[in-house]
Amino acid sequence: MSSAGSDPVKQGFINNLRQPEGNITGSYSLIYGLENKQLQLLKEALPRISRVGILRHPPFGEQALPELIPAAKALKLNLEVIEVTSADELKTAFQAAKRKKIGAMLVMWSPMFYLNRDRIAALEIEYKMPIVSSIAADVGAFMSYGSDRMETQKRSCYYADRILKGAKPGDLPVEEISTLRLTVNLRTAKALGINIPLSVLARADEVVR
Repeated sequence: MSSAGSDPVKQGFINNLRQPEGNITGSYSLIYGLENKQLQLLKEALPRISRVGILRHPPFGEQALPELIPAAKALKLNLEVIEVTSADELKTAFQAAKRKKIGAMLVMWSPMFYLNRDRIAALEIEYKMPIVSSIAADVGAFMSYGSDRMETQKRSCYYADRILKGAKPGDLPVEEISTLRLTVNLRTAKALGINIPLSVLARADEVVR
């Protein structure tokens, strides 16, 4: 449940949050639906950018794309969607972004991107391409905005403890972890030659120095 990413009822995992029934329960954090805010934060941190690449691993993020278009228009940004199907295509994706004179990249969430977050952060430095995502600022990404994954894992331990002590999973209500964190990586910003506005730094929950 901790990696559900959005409403587990809408996804068909359970029938009801209060009484999930069956053998599935736990806590979940929002992974999807944060892209508009990530785009806004990127523009605030980099006010001069005009072109933003959207790095996507189909089929993940498909529902968010239509919502990003009006958000980008309001921020006076042009979007360029770059799709990859495997980790082997990541370097080619960054090369394409550089060739198209994209100023920054929004990395949409996918399991493949999560597993390769270190590699993505390294490519960010290599191609001077600041990125924002829901993860990875702790491993080198310029900026991340997303759910507090540590809090979600802590609550997962709570559920495991209850079940091991005899509670039935179907009787334990499913929780949404709504805590969101903004992390800014100053080391990466320095490597990219970026001065982050104080207005963004002041709102950061964590600053990696």
